[in-house]
Amino acid sequence: MCASEFQMGNVDSPAEEAPAEAAPVQEEVPQEPAVAEPEPASPPPRGGGGRMSKKFIVLIVVGIIVLSVVGYLYRTSEVSSLSFMDPELEQDHISIQIRASSSGARDASGDVDLTIKYDDDGSWKNVYNGKISLSSNQGTINLGYEEFVIANGDYQLEIEAGSASATHKIRISKVLETVDFSTATYIPNVPTSTDPNKGDSMVYTGDDITLTGYFFFDTAKGKLSDEYVFPASLTIELKNGGTLVDTYTNDDFRNSSLEWETTEYDTYGNYSIEVTLENSLVKSTSDYDEVTETFYTDLNVLPVPDAGEDYTDSCLLGDQTVSFDGTNSWNDGTITYQWDFDIQDDEDGDGDPANDDQSNEATPSYTYDCGQEYTAALYIIGDYVGGSDEVNFDLVEIDLR
Repeated sequence: MCASEFQMGNVDSPAEEAPAEAAPVQEEVPQEPAVAEPEPASPPPRGGGGRMSKKFIVLIVVGIIVLSVVGYLYRTSEVSSLSFMDPELEQDHISIQIRASSSGARDASGDVDLTIKYDDDGSWKNVYNGKISLSSNQGTINLGYEEFVIANGDYQLEIEAGSASATHKIRISKVLETVDFSTATYIPNVPTSTDPNKGDSMVYTGDDITLTGYFFFDTAKGKLSDEYVFPASLTIELKNGGTLVDTYTNDDFRNSSLEWETTEYDTYGNYSIEVTLENSLVKSTSDYDEVTETFYTDLNVLPVPDAGEDYTDSCLLGDQTVSFDGTNSWNDGTITYQWDFDIQDDEDGDGDPANDDQSNEATPSYTYDCGQEYTAALYIIGDYVGGSDEVNFDLVEIDLR
């Protein structure tokens, strides 16, 4: 034990070490400077640097998703609601304006389905299908009446796009649906004092006949079209026994009544007034695309008697023979003459001095007493609708004083 401790003590104690021999001195040899070797690249950082990269990637992904959603919401134009502005009934079309909103940030655009239905006695009848183009949340279409109008009445406008829809009702009351010429009015030019037997439907040839017609936009004739109506092409033909006598045409008729004067007739008869009304602003399938009505009226053209010129001759005593000439008289049929040479003398004793039948010749003669004035009458018997006779007369004054 003592030896070991002594040895260990010798080792650890520098004072007891023997002095080292000095190393031989070597002569320095000059050397060229060494070129530094490039250091190898450092490996990518680990630990904290890797966790930052993952956060960055997550942020990029989230950003892409957000931008995609925002872009989709901005780009979409799906209509979420629809509404009508008040439609405007123009002269030849209806102006339909609508508003819309979209489910996205962008204005609604695209096409909206438009349907128009007609209230046919409580049953809605589809009369039009089309589209309205949307731009900046609004759309307008100017639709001609001939595209959807089939009659006067209520119409329902319906618009739809996706799940959005709206309706609006309008009333059309501008279609001329029926006419009435049953009350034809005659305005004769002859004074009534010369034709006491003349009635409302009896005229002379050459008289102005005024045919008065009324136009309705209610088929029950309950209301006149006293406001602006759709233009129509109107044709009226006056016929006698199928023979055309006169024609009236108006390609732009827009009134509630018409007075048509005609003188183009030359015979009595049961005249027909044939009216054709073509409505230009209704559908071609409408019942009122063309309206035709025929009315009948008796028109009795009175004969035109001509007893000749007045006669004057100085005759104080005796008698004087006067010659008459009725050959210039006119009738649309066979002329039957009847002369009464003195309408103040009741020769036949029937109480009417002005209806004596004293001659049936065209050119008779009669002898008068001198010194007096007389009035002679020529009656012409004309044909009359219904088979009866109609009489007209002309007077001639005779002065034998």
